[in-house]
Amino acid sequence: MKTFGRTEHSPYIWSNLHNEKQMKDFTIWYTCHKNGQDKTLPHPASGKMQVFRILVLLLSLLTTRAVKAQSPSAPSDGKQIEKYLQKSYQEYMEAINTDDRKTEEKFLQNLLTPEMRKKRARLACATDSDPMIRAQDVTEYSIQSVRCRHLSGSWYEVSYRPYPQDSTTYIPLRITTDSLGKARISYVTPDWGNRSYGDHWFDIPEEKVIDHQDGKTFVETFYKSYAQTYIKMEADLEQGLKHLRETYCTPAMQEKYVWSRKEVELEDPMFDPVIGNDDFDVFWYSSLQVHPTKNKGCFTVSYSYTKLQVDLQCQDGKYKIADVELIP
Repeated sequence: MKTFGRTEHSPYIWSNLHNEKQMKDFTIWYTCHKNGQDKTLPHPASGKMQVFRILVLLLSLLTTRAVKAQSPSAPSDGKQIEKYLQKSYQEYMEAINTDDRKTEEKFLQNLLTPEMRKKRARLACATDSDPMIRAQDVTEYSIQSVRCRHLSGSWYEVSYRPYPQDSTTYIPLRITTDSLGKARISYVTPDWGNRSYGDHWFDIPEEKVIDHQDGKTFVETFYKSYAQTYIKMEADLEQGLKHLRETYCTPAMQEKYVWSRKEVELEDPMFDPVIGNDDFDVFWYSSLQVHPTKNKGCFTVSYSYTKLQVDLQCQDGKYKIADVELIP
């Protein structure tokens, strides 16, 4: 059995063989220049977790050949895809169980879209676990118990149990066809999404940032637009996020973004200081809220387990993000 290291303060702490989730305080390393002083908030890290996260990134970015299970070229064939996913998942979990990195890489390269490979890396950093299996390790029984069924449309569900007496883990996922006509996984429902699935979750109206009306409207529209960029999972995701920061953040905030990421790049390489997290998932969108504070031009932004303090500046009648700090 293979076990990854875990960090005590992760928002989602995973047991070795069970998917029990505990809510923990989420803190990061943060450096905020105020009155010439550096203010640093501790970010949880351990040597093992750093290794785990680095391996996740390598597995997501390396290019390798196809896995043994051959990808069906007709994704409309539900039964064929069910068999393909079951076989592929068993091979992947066997590779995890035997610490076969090469086969793990083949699975990720062959079965996931490029955008989902990047999404997987972000989710792994956010949860300290493998989002493909919602766990950090597997057992021989896990491998043998893998099943897959068609839900509806392009959605399927993979399930397995670590041991006969354990509850079943259900993982909904979406299949799309790539440019070569091969079936690939384009989205995997994270643990907080439970067994939810469906394209309707992604039917979110395009949000235009309104920066000239009032502070609250600006913060709401900016964060909705920023979150939607993550949710759409497009190939130019990083460019889209960068464009929003350059357009709606002050130069000082843009500088803070850069050095804040550098502060934690070894422990949390996917961390985004603007959202205080490694990713923004579609199942968090409905929980996004903005509230004014007692201080003028200061708002709290909250979603899921994350809460931020956002300070604004008004320049030439238009608002900009001047500072973002994570609230413990």
